[in-house]
Amino acid sequence: MTSSDETRGRSGRRFTYHPFEVALCGYSGAGKTTLACRLLARWAGRYRVGFVFDTSGSVSDEELGLYLKELRACLRSYSHMCDVMYFSADTRVHTQMQVHLGDLKPERLQIRGGGGTDLDKVIEEIAAMRRPPQVLFVLTDGETPWPAEKPRTIERVVIGLSAPPSPTFPPPRWADHIVALYEREAERSLG
Repeated sequence: MTSSDETRGRSGRRFTYHPFEVALCGYSGAGKTTLACRLLARWAGRYRVGFVFDTSGSVSDEELGLYLKELRACLRSYSHMCDVMYFSADTRVHTQMQVHLGDLKPERLQIRGGGGTDLDKVIEEIAAMRRPPQVLFVLTDGETPWPAEKPRTIERVVIGLSAPPSPTFPPPRWADHIVALYEREAERSLG
């Protein structure tokens, strides 16, 4: 893995390598731990982590399955050291619940939505919670408006894109990390 300040470009896009990227890539097993888990292990005490699943009509079942893999990888390795909240959302949060490994069946997660997408409002709603997540993973196809600036109540925002960045709604520059999940999934399929 490269250092956190190295970047790589492809077709004019830049993605930063950072420990959170490993978590979103779902590396686990064979002695490897997820990146989010390794990073969370460095912090003392329990950490509040949120996973937002974009459940709008433009997100396919395959993409939702990819989001579930990422959540499962984090819970497998580090649920003992962080409280993980799950949010299903399209134009608003439909489901909010603390999750554990046993909850990771679609019928238990209550994947709701299917309308348009406005993660701008969703992120603002989550940031306004009494105790918002300290780290928020937003898993989306990217076809959504974004807040103009990073919420002050959330320490880190990681965006996992399940499709190439939208020219209409490019990922926000304020995001701490942007991960191309669609590229990682293609690499896993080939490897």
